Amino acid sequence: MLKAVQTIAYETGTGTATRTGFTETPGGGTITSTYHYTKIGRLVFLNITLTCSGGATIGAGPSGTAAFINLPFASPQYAIGEYMNTSNLSTTGPVGMISSTMYVCGAGFASSSDPYSFSVVFNA
Repeated sequence: MLKAVQTIAYETGTGTATRTGFTETPGGGTITSTYHYTKIGRLVFLNITLTCSGGATIGAGPSGTAAFINLPFASPQYAIGEYMNTSNLSTTGPVGMISSTMYVCGAGFASSSDPYSFSVVFNA
């Protein structure tokens, strides 16, 4: 007897993450925030890389309300993730995802030449 095999959808993509609430100083350089996602079935792995070049700097903002908005998938429930300095792995902190917005929790991070990675996993 043959059994039906269920296929699970697999998808990947990239784009530019829109920032809000950050304290940004271009300083003759550039600040980029790009996302990459992998979706397997309903499970979404979302990563945002924040990079400064030249004299640019960015921080989480004085009120701790910095966020990446209008991301490609929405989390129906609050999901917890983390951020990390990807150059020296020293600075870490929490992020929270609700709807299509990833919030950077706390005002502890600041970046100049070191890239940061913001990651969360959730069911869409």
